[in-house]
Amino acid sequence: LSGMKQKLQLLALIGVFLLGSSSVFAQTYCTGGPSSTADSEIINVALLGDNYSISNLLTCPGSLGVTDYTATDSADVSQGTSYTLNVTFSTCGGVYSGAGRAWIDFNDDGDFTDSGEELGFWSGTPAGQNTTTYNAQFNFTVPINATLGQARMRVMQAEGGTTTSVTPCATFTWGTIEDYTIRITNTPPPCPIPGAFAASGVTGNTADLSWVSTGVLFDIEYG
Repeated sequence: LSGMKQKLQLLALIGVFLLGSSSVFAQTYCTGGPSSTADSEIINVALLGDNYSISNLLTCPGSLGVTDYTATDSADVSQGTSYTLNVTFSTCGGVYSGAGRAWIDFNDDGDFTDSGEELGFWSGTPAGQNTTTYNAQFNFTVPINATLGQARMRVMQAEGGTTTSVTPCATFTWGTIEDYTIRITNTPPPCPIPGAFAASGVTGNTADLSWVSTGVLFDIEYG
């Protein structure tokens, strides 16, 4: 009987653990996005994190609906710390004006509508096809009370979109919705790692280097 009680207690504990664990990643986010892969498209997304960063350079054509990069692209950020999200709002075809937005679900409640979760708004004519230069920068500070752990970032571009029509769950014909993972911590490193490193114009003697960083002084080693 004693052994049976211990077994039942163990099963009960396992059940409680599974019940608690099942809610950790239980958020289900709304869908939306484009019904065509032509024209307006997000080509480049970069966010320099504390220890690892998002640097997602894409090629055409685009994707239908919500493109989920949460399993492959992530960045870590810290409560009360400021960051910059860089985006290239571009095209995979014709160049038509539109609008873009970005959000992070800082309180991990399954939506992007709470105060402070919008990172920024962009509108204008997108960059030409194959242009990877950033044409939007969203500066934001992680709320000091942001929920620790994994959160979701959503970046959207809608051809012909406006301030009122570009919402987290919007559906449209041409454009993009992309989702990424953000990990929120309370331990920022003393020296964040630069991200989005790129080299161009490389010859036997010279090279043009670029990167994204919150720092102002750098040591460059080569050879």
